[in-house]
Amino acid sequence: MKSLVIAVSALLLTACNNTPERKSWEQTLVVPPHVYGMSRGQVISAILDCEETETRPVLIYGQRTINGHPTEIVTEVTCAPTRRYKRY
Repeated sequence: MKSLVIAVSALLLTACNNTPERKSWEQTLVVPPHVYGMSRGQVISAILDCEETETRPVLIYGQRTINGHPTEIVTEVTCAPTRRYKRY
């Protein structure tokens, strides 16, 4: 009787294992071949524009290889809302 229970449970467990294979979608990462960095003057001007509108600047960095070493460069500056509330 004990061997019958083991055999039936083994069959039930192996029956659950026969699931069809799931096909994965083909995905590709599209990256522009050249990432252009902003100059120092452009970064300062963008930061001042954000501060004039009372928002905080958020710098977005990219990496460029210079002399075989990866270096971070600023690729974009966006303005985000400030965390402080003004009291009038």
